[in-house]
Amino acid sequence: MVIKQYPLKFTIINGGGFPHGVSVDNLLTTPSMPRNRLIADVLSKTGIVERSGQGVDKIFLYTLSEGKPAPDYSKTDEFNVTATLSATVKDTGFALYVQDIQDGLPDDKKLTVFEVLALCEIRDGAKRPSDKEIALKLEKLGFIEKHGKTNAQYYILPRKYYELSGDLAAYSLKTDWDINQVWAVLHPFMVKYGKAKRADINTLIGTHLSEKQLRNFIEELKQQGKLRAEGGRGYVVYYLGENA
Repeated sequence: MVIKQYPLKFTIINGGGFPHGVSVDNLLTTPSMPRNRLIADVLSKTGIVERSGQGVDKIFLYTLSEGKPAPDYSKTDEFNVTATLSATVKDTGFALYVQDIQDGLPDDKKLTVFEVLALCEIRDGAKRPSDKEIALKLEKLGFIEKHGKTNAQYYILPRKYYELSGDLAAYSLKTDWDINQVWAVLHPFMVKYGKAKRADINTLIGTHLSEKQLRNFIEELKQQGKLRAEGGRGYVVYYLGENA
């Protein structure tokens, strides 16, 4: 094993690639697979090691919980496993937020590495964590918030995170824009000009919503009869509907 230390990172290089069946994609989920099971069993029975396979999850948990980038295994190949750990905190607010959560939980209920990964997914812009069960648990505990309706639903980190990050304006942008806000902006424009192209709507809404969110809101307004669309794909013009 070779350890290279730098001012803002250190790299661990271990000879030999991942064991058979292990990859960067399943590193946290695959069962522990020692390179030499006989040696591992001997070390365990003699008491030299307590447990095996308990390191990677802790590395990810502590690194992400401290607001640092995830461990980087991108330089791993069939000859060496290479892990680079960064010492740079990229999100102090996230570190404070996770610490605040952990401090309020009993020892047997602390956030797991998979729950912290889900929080990272939401922080980094995912609309929903990849694990639905974890998403529901975090939502129930109040550690993430759900916004939007039907197909436009999405999760964000709660106000506490943005307070600790000193960026409540970002929280406002993520929470204030629902379908009612969209309609409140579109309706006066439609009344004044009688119609709106999609480019007009994009300009009015700006960057407050993603393309998918805006598209879903427009579809919902059409279903409510507040908007109607004319034209084909590539050129659609919107008019006030019967229920506007």
